[in-house]
Amino acid sequence: MRIEKIWRPTTQQGIFRSVMEAISRPGISRNIDGLINGCGAHRGVLAMFLDAEVSLADPQGLLNDDDWPLFQAQRSSADKADYILCGGRDIVDFDPRLGTLSCPDQSATLVICVDHLNEGSLELRFQGPGVDGSEEITVSGLHHSWLDRRTEWVAQFPLGADILLVDSKHVLGMPRTTRVEVL
Repeated sequence: MRIEKIWRPTTQQGIFRSVMEAISRPGISRNIDGLINGCGAHRGVLAMFLDAEVSLADPQGLLNDDDWPLFQAQRSSADKADYILCGGRDIVDFDPRLGTLSCPDQSATLVICVDHLNEGSLELRFQGPGVDGSEEITVSGLHHSWLDRRTEWVAQFPLGADILLVDSKHVLGMPRTTRVEVL
């Protein structure tokens, strides 16, 4: 039986570096195709994040049942999960964990699958920590409700949820400290 590349430690370390770069430089997507070998950026990112100590919600059933034993994460509802996998085309119908004032790190990280980063009709401008002035990017396959809800979720900083947008090959960080404007 051949093990996919995303389950190898060296691959997960490379994905980790790319995700950290994406989070520290919001608005600039990172190409991880060479690391994930065509398996889908969402699976590669989740393989890097998840283990038996965390929980995952997959409210839209985007994951294959064969992946769950390898991820080792506990299944959870979206309002209680450490990580949430969602499709960006759908309207948001939940509120993730936003942390508390004493423990803002107890919030959720959302991995939202979009059709394409760096192309599409939705234009976004990023400003804030890690952004030199501003960065603009286009996205396709992201319903506007995600941006509206994100604004609500991060309104009481340091509370909020961090978001990673992924397409088949790229990852884009949208930390709670970043201001995102639709152009």
